[in-house]
Amino acid sequence: MLNGFKQMKHYIMFSIVHVLTTTGIRNEEFCTLLIRDFKQDTILGEYYLNVIGKGNKRRQVPLNGKIVETIKMFRYVRGLPSIEESEPGEPLFTTNRGKAFVPSSLSQYVKKEINSLYKELGRKPVAITPHHFRHTFAIISRLSNVDLYSIMNSLGHNSLLTTEIY
Repeated sequence: MLNGFKQMKHYIMFSIVHVLTTTGIRNEEFCTLLIRDFKQDTILGEYYLNVIGKGNKRRQVPLNGKIVETIKMFRYVRGLPSIEESEPGEPLFTTNRGKAFVPSSLSQYVKKEINSLYKELGRKPVAITPHHFRHTFAIISRLSNVDLYSIMNSLGHNSLLTTEIY
């Protein structure tokens, strides 16, 4: 899917799918991210997102170099100022009108664009939502031998039982 969006030069969808798959954040968490939530550790130099999850629980979601570049590319393609030039309270990700995404709208947009990609590839429509990428993150993490407890923390779950469902 990522390759398909990249080949189509649909960098907005490439970015959305890449961020959701790599971080495991919820649709709502993606939509509410602000510039100030994109952080760099001053000692280690590593990047992370300060995410506010269910129940107003904060967690730090690490970002690798590729995903940092993807976030910067998203902002560039949207015509937004760089992160360094932006106000801390501005949305990190915006619609084409410069507004923060609304969860239901993001979900509809993702479904529509994935089905457009599938149609272009001659495949049947599918019902993929942003939440599917959260499951994908958990599955990829587990297949990469990440322990269940670490996956639980990354997803912001309170229980290993919930994480095991993923």
